[in-house]
Amino acid sequence: MLFAVPVVLAVPLVAWFGLPKLSVSSEEAGPLMHTVKRATFIHDVTETGSVESANNVEIKCEVESHGAGTMIIWIIPEGTYVEPVPDWEPKKPGEEPPDLLVKLDSSSLEDKQIQQQIVCNTSEAAVIQAKNNLATARIALEEYLEGKYKQSLLKIGIDISQAVENHSRLKEYYDFSRKLALRGYVSQEQLKADEAAVNKAEDELTLAMKDFEVLEEFTKQKTLLDLEAAIKIAEARLKSEEHSHGLDLEKLDEVNEQIAKCTIRAPQAGQVVYASVTDNRGGQEIVIEEGALIRERQAIIKLPDRNDMQVKAKINEARVSAVGLGDGVTIVLDAAPDMKLPGTVSKVSEYPLPSGWWTGDVKEYETLIKVDSFPKELDMRPGMTAKVAIRVEKLEGVLLVPVQAVFEHGGSHYCVLRDGDALAARKVVIGSTNDKEVVIQEGLTQGEQVVIGAALFRKDLKLPELPPETETAAKTSDGLPKRPETKPSQGDSQRAARPGEAPPGGAQAAGEFDPAQIFKTRDKNGDGKLEGDEISEQMKGNLSAIDTNGDGAVDRSEFGAMIQRFRQMRGPGG
Repeated sequence: MLFAVPVVLAVPLVAWFGLPKLSVSSEEAGPLMHTVKRATFIHDVTETGSVESANNVEIKCEVESHGAGTMIIWIIPEGTYVEPVPDWEPKKPGEEPPDLLVKLDSSSLEDKQIQQQIVCNTSEAAVIQAKNNLATARIALEEYLEGKYKQSLLKIGIDISQAVENHSRLKEYYDFSRKLALRGYVSQEQLKADEAAVNKAEDELTLAMKDFEVLEEFTKQKTLLDLEAAIKIAEARLKSEEHSHGLDLEKLDEVNEQIAKCTIRAPQAGQVVYASVTDNRGGQEIVIEEGALIRERQAIIKLPDRNDMQVKAKINEARVSAVGLGDGVTIVLDAAPDMKLPGTVSKVSEYPLPSGWWTGDVKEYETLIKVDSFPKELDMRPGMTAKVAIRVEKLEGVLLVPVQAVFEHGGSHYCVLRDGDALAARKVVIGSTNDKEVVIQEGLTQGEQVVIGAALFRKDLKLPELPPETETAAKTSDGLPKRPETKPSQGDSQRAARPGEAPPGGAQAAGEFDPAQIFKTRDKNGDGKLEGDEISEQMKGNLSAIDTNGDGAVDRSEFGAMIQRFRQMRGPGG
């Protein structure tokens, strides 16, 4: 059961101290003290992230999806280093390029290619026929103008000439007959016949002239319009057939292009990383492998540029406001814990990442940290785990005290100092704070000593009286200085109490051991820190958790934090 956990954990913690009799009173040894000093205040936001390339080339499927997608029939093994060979030419049929990354199934496209080629051949024949029709129409126009029209014109001209000549001859003969008729040599019947012949000749001449007029004014114009319209129709049909043939060729080119895109080659040098997608529970939603179906524009492979790397981290909403573009970052890879790499914040997302069932209401913001430089011999790979410490504030020469030396009361902050044999509260004005130290702007001077775990002595201090509702809130508060306008993260709400926080049961219970006495007993050389043989074997096994500043020793503040965690695990009633 869960309530049994603190009891089980408390037993080995007591064994760390190696002190079976822990009933030393605070009157005998006094509280744990800290000397106020001027030092450099550093506030780092520390998170864990994942290494990735800042310049990834994504190889995506460019084949149009039909149905479920296009199948991968061959893919280069993940982790292979590839280099592009743009000038490569096959030396024999079926030879594959050396920079081949992926081969997609093109069988359906090849069938479509054959069908489209037939369509193109048919439309090409239609274009040839249309060209022939246009040429025939143009020849017909020229044939009429240079042949049939001139033939008709010449024939009519001959008819007119003959009609004129015949009319002239018959008119002359009629005039001579009329003279003879006056002398009585020609009968009236003969004269009428000659007159009728002249009239007929005149009619024939008129008819010939009318044929010429009809040819010029009607027949020629009508025939030209018909022939010119035939040419325009032939031209329009040719354009239509050519356009249709062009569209058919474009479709054929598209099919050929799609077939070509089924063979994917490396556009740049890089190490192959499959673009598999992992779901929220750690399983893979999209698996890149031979036989998998890929949709259009889906990423298949990533080729990261390993000379341009970055770390992608998630910053909790309680700390993201402190992080800004250009902030300096110290990066440590889990694969190279002894090497610190310089970095710079290059992007802080304006919007939180989607929440999942495992994060509850906690909001996190994606932050990118560019790795400014790293040794060539460092084998930095995408996917490696890295710890980033984002330097959000640095103040030189300020007064610092541990956060456990300050508590809040009625909206003000106080430290506890010795006043002879008693303890007294002094009001202070605090500045910036982190998880370990707080800047004192007013109220303390360098060299003064303040009590660690000040909130534990609240009941022994003379503090301003508070209204009932404020007093109740103060009693339930942990007493530590708060950062304005921040909300605790889920991890913070579940953490162990910091040193200086009042334990769940109220102030220090009677008979509890005193941290100062325990530390003094362990600190054999009196240098204010535990190291070497002064640290028990049990504590050495958990030194990484206790030694928060990573100096290999346990100072008073770190020891007090460990004691307070032990107290909270013991729970009310010890």
